[in-house]
Amino acid sequence: MLTEYEVRSRIKAIRASKLSPVKKVRALLQVSRALSRQAKELGQTKDQIDRSNDRKALYAFQRLLAKTLVLSDDVRTAARELRATGQFSSMGAPT
Repeated sequence: MLTEYEVRSRIKAIRASKLSPVKKVRALLQVSRALSRQAKELGQTKDQIDRSNDRKALYAFQRLLAKTLVLSDDVRTAARELRATGQFSSMGAPT
């Protein structure tokens, strides 16, 4: 499970790396996909907790799920920003 600190550290490391802009975007999207898988698993667990009527645990999982989705969106935004500044063509290759 990726924590917020790990995700934000990876974003900084990828941005600071000497990789090409294309590889940086791919690396960021890989982190985003990992967060999406994590959100899917959390959603399934949340559904199980919902059936058990444990409201405190349900609320905690809802917050965790929401935070994971926000982090995924933050990573995708970083990738879009990098793509915008990397002078990419519509095919994804640098121009």
